[in-house]
Amino acid sequence: MVDASSPAAKKPRVLVCSQDGRPALMNVGGQGLCVDCYYRFTVAQTLQFQQHAAMMNMALAEADAMTGGIGGSYRVQMPQIPNGAISNTSITVSGGVVGSINTGTVRSIVVTVKGLGEAGHHEVEKALQSLTEAIIQSKVTNDAEKNALLEQVEYVAQQAAAKPEQRKPGMLRAVVGGLGGALGAAADLAGVWEQVGPVIRGALGL
Repeated sequence: MVDASSPAAKKPRVLVCSQDGRPALMNVGGQGLCVDCYYRFTVAQTLQFQQHAAMMNMALAEADAMTGGIGGSYRVQMPQIPNGAISNTSITVSGGVVGSINTGTVRSIVVTVKGLGEAGHHEVEKALQSLTEAIIQSKVTNDAEKNALLEQVEYVAQQAAAKPEQRKPGMLRAVVGGLGGALGAAADLAGVWEQVGPVIRGALGL
């Protein structure tokens, strides 16, 4: 039996997705869900509502037919399927379609960055948001390079959201160093990194 005062007992539990074991960012009915699985869950709920709404509208139409349609009854509005399907490899930024990038990675960054803002870390929130948008809209990097950079930003964002004692300084320092080097080599990203890099490093204690 673990002593309640021991370090092991005090170690915070990390919520993981009950479907694929990835870090969970949402809790649904006591089950942890990652961004992708939560999206699928939301789509399933929306589809179910659409089915129920269609049946209700059919019943209302039959009732109108029986009464001669006097006044006309209300119809349930059909909700739209949430945007951002996993299979959709194109996303829109500032009105333009930007290549084939991993939208799952982008959604993960968005959710994590939003959490940073809600926790009061607005400076690093804005820095990561600006960096993500700049990478997506870059004209000198191809899609594969963008995806690689976004994966590194995703890791950095997750580490920024973690408690200091839960971070992995060695790996984090290597990732941030590699990210900075890659961004510095891209003509339209070097300036962005010069602005947000110090903010991100400071937030991570590097």
